[in-house]
Amino acid sequence: MDNLGKKLKEARKRKNITQEELAKRIGISKHAIAKYEQGQREPNLKILTSIIDELEMDFWEVAQDANLEIEAAPPYEEGIKFGDEVYEKAMKKLDGMFKEKDIKYLDKEEMLKKVLCENRDLGVNRRLISMCHREYCKRFGVENNGVISFDSYTYFDDFKREFYDDLVRALLFTVELKMKEAEDRIKKEN
Repeated sequence: MDNLGKKLKEARKRKNITQEELAKRIGISKHAIAKYEQGQREPNLKILTSIIDELEMDFWEVAQDANLEIEAAPPYEEGIKFGDEVYEKAMKKLDGMFKEKDIKYLDKEEMLKKVLCENRDLGVNRRLISMCHREYCKRFGVENNGVISFDSYTYFDDFKREFYDDLVRALLFTVELKMKEAEDRIKKEN
């Protein structure tokens, strides 16, 4: 059984769902579910997404084990502009944070987390802290006077850690997709 099949089977069993129940819920045959779990076939992206949703799995964790054929969405002006702005801001921040020789030896996940957490131009950390503070005030009936207390700052620590881990995984997966797209384009050029 391959890693993807193993993950799907474990998640299904954790949810206490039979292959037949899962198949009915997503509109495919029980036989197909068995083949996926045994590693004899891989689901396409649409089916895999349905299975992941039904079993409440993390897409990025599962996607790394799947041999997915994902087409890049056609670029649109606003998205390209936003991507360029994020890239420029991240590069400026990296220039100030690391010496050129040090960057080669950094763990990619830690480097991305550091940029996302500390870069003020991106504003990720500031916005996340503000959202957490507002929610803390609502939950505990604390007046939101705009001053972030230690309690409101630390209350969502686990959530913030998971958020940054998910964001880094999404970025790394996007890098892999873009590398695959570049490889395919280069092959077509020759």
